[in-house]
Amino acid sequence: EKAILDERSLKNGSYDEGHAKGHAEGLAEGLIQKNRENAKKMKERGYKIEEIMEITNLTRQEIEQI
Repeated sequence: EKAILDERSLKNGSYDEGHAKGHAEGLAEGLIQKNRENAKKMKERGYKIEEIMEITNLTRQEIEQI
């Protein structure tokens, strides 16, 4: 439903660029949070820090704080 409304806004020339930026930032934060959750599971299962870093793109410090 949201995608349809966004598409209509684009066609009507009323697309809010600020909204799009906020949406992108929200998606990025969600991805980071998901990577943190996955890193936690990986640590619990005994993955090496280097492997977790490679898979999640988190830093060593971020992973060690989890």
